[in-house]
Amino acid sequence: MYRLATVFGLASIDPPHRVYRLRLFMRKLNKGKEAKELAKTVVRLLMPYKKFIKTITTDNGLEFACHEYITKKLGITVYFTDPYSS
Repeated sequence: MYRLATVFGLASIDPPHRVYRLRLFMRKLNKGKEAKELAKTVVRLLMPYKKFIKTITTDNGLEFACHEYITKKLGITVYFTDPYSS
């Protein structure tokens, strides 16, 4: 399960923390945390690796509102975290 996050206008895709302690992809977003741009950037970054990635987990931020686009283009499932279950 890969983790998708945005930090200060950067899209970050990280592998499972139990496996690796590294950042897999990071890309500057031109329009900050806009959902459409983030979804397109994620698809562009992950398209060559789509056969290796089965799921992505994100927080409940508005920047992930276009998660259906990611699911449609990559054929993977996007999950959202439960903010009260840490």
